[in-house]
Amino acid sequence: MDVKNLFKIASEQKASDLHLLVGQPPILRIDGELVTVNSVWQGKTFYGPLSVTDLSLVVEVLLDKEQRNRLIKEKDLDCSYAVGSTRFRVNISYEKDNLCVVARVIEEKKPSLEEIGMPEIVQKLLDSHQGLILVTGPTGCGKSTTLAAMINYINANRSCHIVTLEDPIEYVFSSDKSLVAQRQLGSDVTSFTSG
Repeated sequence: MDVKNLFKIASEQKASDLHLLVGQPPILRIDGELVTVNSVWQGKTFYGPLSVTDLSLVVEVLLDKEQRNRLIKEKDLDCSYAVGSTRFRVNISYEKDNLCVVARVIEEKKPSLEEIGMPEIVQKLLDSHQGLILVTGPTGCGKSTTLAAMINYINANRSCHIVTLEDPIEYVFSSDKSLVAQRQLGSDVTSFTSG
């Protein structure tokens, strides 16, 4: 099975997520609705229900040896993966003793504070040179997008050193007015505490 092709299809179809589960065909989340890849993609490849072998092959492609060992030990792993210029935040876990994969499509374009509807007070907070801002909430509520918009704003408007500790790195930033260093848990730093 060609997981890179599935990632490409997810990106082309403007899906937010790709779900791979044993016994099910590949499923996309588009505008909040779950649809099979076959129902939205007019390509030549037909995707039937995925097998245990299919998911094992996906893991072989997505993870290096150290990550596979961590997955076996912890039964859950978050990582990032890129196909061309499109990045994906990937969660690999187990479901009924079988591997399952959920890949979130990360837009290449960095969000701005205005685009995500942040109040003006946030911009004033980001102009401060000291303090702590906590961004919290449940899965899928926009924490990563909010943080990316904040980093994007600081990077474009201030001369400072931005260091991120991420699990995994989602949006990749190029230094602008600021120097941006992004460190990923597992490959660049062993723990958030040590980072």
